[in-house]
Amino acid sequence: MALRWARSAVAAVAMCALVGTVSITPAEAVRVDLARGAAATASSGNAADNVTDVDQSLAWSSKQRLPQWVQVDLGKARKISDIELRLPTAWPARKQTLTILGSRDGKKFSVLAAKKRYTFTPKRKNAVAIDVKDLKVRYVRVLVTANSRASVAQLSSVKVFRRKGADGAIKFKKTINVGTGGVVKARASSAARSAKLALDGDLGTSWVAKSGAKRATLTAAFKARQSVRGIIVKLDPRSGAKKTKMRFAVEVRSPKGTWRRVTKVRTYEFRLTRGNQAAIKINAGITGVRLVFPKISRKYPARVAELQVWARGAQPEVPKMAQQGSSSTSAEANSGAGKDKGRAPRLRWWRDRHRNGPWYGSRY
Repeated sequence: MALRWARSAVAAVAMCALVGTVSITPAEAVRVDLARGAAATASSGNAADNVTDVDQSLAWSSKQRLPQWVQVDLGKARKISDIELRLPTAWPARKQTLTILGSRDGKKFSVLAAKKRYTFTPKRKNAVAIDVKDLKVRYVRVLVTANSRASVAQLSSVKVFRRKGADGAIKFKKTINVGTGGVVKARASSAARSAKLALDGDLGTSWVAKSGAKRATLTAAFKARQSVRGIIVKLDPRSGAKKTKMRFAVEVRSPKGTWRRVTKVRTYEFRLTRGNQAAIKINAGITGVRLVFPKISRKYPARVAELQVWARGAQPEVPKMAQQGSSSTSAEANSGAGKDKGRAPRLRWWRDRHRNGPWYGSRY
């Protein structure tokens, strides 16, 4: 049975920020699988199209050792919001380390979801949900670098979703999510589950505060000052609750280390039909973000699947394997063979040994 849930922009959230108040217009949304029946290719192995058919029992496996990838062609550049990966339901549990990449031309790829280890378990129908950057791409590539039960890559389904009717409802233009790539540490008070679960890029895992706690906080600290445009707080779409209310305030830390509250404690309503998310605009240069929850109760719980912090910044580095058309060309790129191609090993050794010596650059 397919894991289906609705996802879209938050409904009419009036956001208090450092520079004032801004509203985001809601848009009803349903998820549309863009990869169903699409053409698929892979770095090795047969039957790559198994990842885009409707039969979860049929899988693609690479022939060569890792890293390997499988890629879906959406036909044209499409705005995507998240993906879902599956293995056959009868297979035993395993962990695979994955990076999600996207491209408009099939040559130059950007990172949609950073490298992370995901657990496929029959208890969750061997499916994992991955939140990706909302970008327009034609090619979606899943790069597999590790598998706990095999030396090859294995997937039976790659589903690529977009939010129908909700594109642009929540946007922080020209930003990246530093809530996963730029975090030094995540910490929380009164935690029943680890704070790291709110910053791992997996909507299926959540930080949860202890029920009955008088106060709880969830903090993301950065390596350096970030020019943050805003944050998005997300709940697990598979929780089953049609509506959840949470009360919290938002605080930011200045480069000098002082905390300042940018929103008062207010009630946010998370609706399953509207993406189970809330957005708060910030527009400030800061070194940390903190959600502050007052007394925790069954009526007003404190749990976060993903705390996304959107800031202006550089794109993450694309793994070299992901930019190559085959594993052999990737191996050459990773080993540096292309740079010294045609140069005798002995001469390379002499050059490296005497690069800074008195003979470097001479006829010897």
